[in-house]
Amino acid sequence: MLFSITDTGAEDGKSSGERAAMSRQQAYTIEINGQSAGIVVAQSGGFMFFAADRVFHRLDRQVFPRVAHAERAVHQLVHGRLQRIDRANASIA
Repeated sequence: MLFSITDTGAEDGKSSGERAAMSRQQAYTIEINGQSAGIVVAQSGGFMFFAADRVFHRLDRQVFPRVAHAERAVHQLVHGRLQRIDRANASIA
């Protein structure tokens, strides 16, 4: 599940229109089975993941091209697929 996180509108010298444009789709939280996995924050080149729980530490600070890619990685980590992918990649190298 994805939920939008919006700007609080703090006094920063920007007009409300500028703040709204900046806050639109800048960060999302990713939850799985009711547990917060972390947030992804827009940056140049994609979305950086910040883990909310040590279970998701492997993904911490990784940059994903799209939010959906980060969400997929969270689901794969929970279901053990990343371990199989890592082993397959190691055997190729």
